[in-house]
Amino acid sequence: MNILVTGFRKYATHDANPSELVLKQIRRDGVKTLLLPVEYEESRKEFEKVVGEFKPEAIVILALSPFIKRPTLEQYGYNEANSIQPDEKGVLKTSEAIEKDAPAHIVPSVDLPSIQQYILSQGGKCDISIDPGRFVGNQIYYLALRETSNSVMLHLPLPSDYSVEDSFDAVESILDFLDY
Repeated sequence: MNILVTGFRKYATHDANPSELVLKQIRRDGVKTLLLPVEYEESRKEFEKVVGEFKPEAIVILALSPFIKRPTLEQYGYNEANSIQPDEKGVLKTSEAIEKDAPAHIVPSVDLPSIQQYILSQGGKCDISIDPGRFVGNQIYYLALRETSNSVMLHLPLPSDYSVEDSFDAVESILDFLDY
């Protein structure tokens, strides 16, 4: 199975983005990684280009959330860009649709509770959330779900709250689950 895994560069005042650190460790046949900027337009262009070329059967979006203490699967992708902070280019989006005349939200076809249980069975930790925020990560997740409902978003905590190695193990478990 062809799987695309995306992560994001360091952003704002954070010393590192665990999604970038995890992305650098992934070495699997059939898995392509893509490091995106924390920019609405450029990340969308790069994502859509790679999806068009690679034609993934599944997509995993990794992103940082400094508000969590363990990896968190996201249950919905929302058709909304709405943040109190600007992206790397200084673009601030408030209450804007990602795609006009498209569903307000999309749910993945992947069984998130089963992925969660699989991660837990491997000794990891994992939560499920209904709110991925409305920043650049959500935009990419929404676009991924429009491409294939076989998409997953995993928010990762700061490395000071949850080790990068344990975050990597959670991502490996997701890839095992998707490629089963």
